[in-house]
Amino acid sequence: MKAKNPSNNKTEKTFKNKTITAMARFSKLLVLGVISLVLVSASQDNSELTRGEFVSTIAKNQPDHPFLPKNHAKLSQEELYSKTANILKIRGFKVLADKDPKELMTEQEFVRVAYALSGEPPGKNLFEQKLFLKDQGVVKSADVGIATGAEGKILQFHEGEKKGESVELASPVFMNDRIKTKGNAEASFTFDDKSSLTIGENSNVRIKKHIYDPEKDLRQTVVNVAEGTVRFVVTKGKAKGSSFKVVTPTAVAGVRGTEFVVSVDKTGKTSFIGISGSIETAAILANGQLGKKSIVAKGQMVL
Repeated sequence: MKAKNPSNNKTEKTFKNKTITAMARFSKLLVLGVISLVLVSASQDNSELTRGEFVSTIAKNQPDHPFLPKNHAKLSQEELYSKTANILKIRGFKVLADKDPKELMTEQEFVRVAYALSGEPPGKNLFEQKLFLKDQGVVKSADVGIATGAEGKILQFHEGEKKGESVELASPVFMNDRIKTKGNAEASFTFDDKSSLTIGENSNVRIKKHIYDPEKDLRQTVVNVAEGTVRFVVTKGKAKGSSFKVVTPTAVAGVRGTEFVVSVDKTGKTSFIGISGSIETAAILANGQLGKKSIVAKGQMVL
């Protein structure tokens, strides 16, 4: 969107350079502080904010924010929300576009809007946005998903740590985390893109990689299954370059929009079972190269 006057041009340049100017009357730290206070207040009141209420709160506490429409004090909450969502969209953030302002704001939307309002440039994936907000003290962690089910003894080992932590409902999961289940334990995790995995008993799984960009609908995920049984429900990333790979000691599977089960025994022998959609599998040869690819369809199993 082209600026209507030189001052707006200077404001946009200021954001790109991540500096603070009196002209913009906008402090990145102040805005993030306001967002933090909004979040804390909602938590203390045991309440949740709608999308419209969140935007109205920002407008009340940061009336001169350049992402807000001019003379917004005269607008209704619905008009303020609509115009703000459009400004964000024009500047590269589609997070509020075509969303109902009366519905509750999700945690993912909060992260994306908080990042956008901070003045940081668009084009960052959700993990990078969370990492930035974590560094600013707005969110507690740069997780890539949460535990949606936990029964029995489940341990979570963060990267570089030898001592595991117990997994409970809503425990965050991070890239390079290793999950181990003991006995009859079972754990379920849901990623930011709504893909999920359920880890069965006596399993050893590592979340090697999970990058998700909601603006582009791009998802790149790699999960290593060293041992045990895991059921995957994978959403379909629409953007070119999206991928979801499962790697075992002896095989690799690539999937898109699929539900399937992978089982790995103590020797590394792997089996894939298709539940819906199809998956492309290949054995890992002795030289480290991939063997001939095969397709596993619904109801089929390959060893």
